[in-house]
Amino acid sequence: MAPDAHTPNGAYLAIGLKSFHASVECADRGLDPFATDLVVADPTRSPNTICLAVTPSLKAKGVRNRCRIREIPQGIPYITAMPRMHRYMEVSAQVYAIYLRYVSSQDAWPYSVDEAFLDVTPYRAPYGSNARELARAPPTGRRGHWSPTARTRGSSHTASPRRCERRLASRPRRG
Repeated sequence: MAPDAHTPNGAYLAIGLKSFHASVECADRGLDPFATDLVVADPTRSPNTICLAVTPSLKAKGVRNRCRIREIPQGIPYITAMPRMHRYMEVSAQVYAIYLRYVSSQDAWPYSVDEAFLDVTPYRAPYGSNARELARAPPTGRRGHWSPTARTRGSSHTASPRRCERRLASRPRRG
């Protein structure tokens, strides 16, 4: 009998989309988030406004996510994008649909607009992979197809992040 999702032999992917909001803004503008300095924030509110996200390019220059606009070094030119929560929800749904190409909806659990947990326990045998291999290359073999800027962490139940463990522990068992 195959192990169910709540046994110590379960395997999960915790997926976080890198700089999701900033990446969406770049993609909608035809820009590369790894080469574009972009901040998602509403600067009309005040200089103390907290940035919703910054691109990986800005992070590489020392600008941290969730900083205040006034904390961005003055010598770094950047594009400002107003937050568009409805758009982020649309893109999140598109990304989730990609997950559902590979796993059942019973095995996919959205955590937030840019995070999800996938129970890949039932897929290890058919695809001949462990969780880490599935995270690196989805079943089609096309590396990185989960999403353009996704970071996945594949692990066994015992090594999964605490937050993942808490969420999975509270999840109703499949019967």
